Amino acid sequence: LRILAEFVEGFDALATLGPAITVFGSARIDEDSPIYETAREIGRRLAVEGFAVITGGGPGVMEAANRGCQEGGGMSVGCNIELPHEQAINPYVDLRVEFRYFFARKTMFVKYADGFVILPGGFGTMDELFEALTLIQTGKIRHFPIVLVGSEYFSGLLDWFRGRLLADGMIGPGDIDLVAVTDDPAEVVEIVKRASGRGHTAKMEMVPNGPPGAAAELLAKSGFAVDSDVVVINSLQPVAMLAAKAAGKPRVLRLIDSYAGASPEALAEVKRLTISADILLVPSQYLAT
Repeated sequence: LRILAEFVEGFDALATLGPAITVFGSARIDEDSPIYETAREIGRRLAVEGFAVITGGGPGVMEAANRGCQEGGGMSVGCNIELPHEQAINPYVDLRVEFRYFFARKTMFVKYADGFVILPGGFGTMDELFEALTLIQTGKIRHFPIVLVGSEYFSGLLDWFRGRLLADGMIGPGDIDLVAVTDDPAEVVEIVKRASGRGHTAKMEMVPNGPPGAAAELLAKSGFAVDSDVVVINSLQPVAMLAAKAAGKPRVLRLIDSYAGASPEALAEVKRLTISADILLVPSQYLAT
């Protein structure tokens, strides 16, 4: 029951998160490390571009990414794990989800991510990297970007990929292309933006079945402005949850109250926009596969 509860609590907490990038890296990095500053800048830039940042919620790189996300006005998420050492929740987490089991926590990292950003780290970081590569390689999850930050740090690993795994036929030539490598926080953000279709502004007209009404009023009281490419649909409860999580940080939202009677073409457009809208909450019957 505890295992089931962890999955349910995680799904409930993150279901309305919107586009997000999961950031991994060592818990043993100090605040004065250049790696910490790089992670912080990546978190800030991702937030400015409308991405939430998900980390393991601990110190080091995780803290830096969460901190930068808060500084950029984004939603900072920490999926914390109970450990005998190292792991205490950092003070820069807006949305905290607690886990006892690694496999439940790892599901959240993958399920709600539009990409992985991997900074220098140890066994835990490598575990997340190789799990993502395996899931993408085997087609178990969609192909999202995996960005390694630190060309010098990861050069030996990539040389081993090419000189041993590829040379011995253990992986294919295309598998090498599953990862991108950079040292530039700006390039990290550009890579994930291109992959998620967020390099342009998505526009969507309001369905003509009445004004947004109470949902718009609720958001206005919470410091939100209405009218842009961000879409929230139909339910006041998720809207209220979103407003509460934002903790007074203004976001820009466009509201559509209902898709009742919408044409199949309109619903297909909704599905297409899920990759480029900042937040899209659609009644589940319209997104059934």
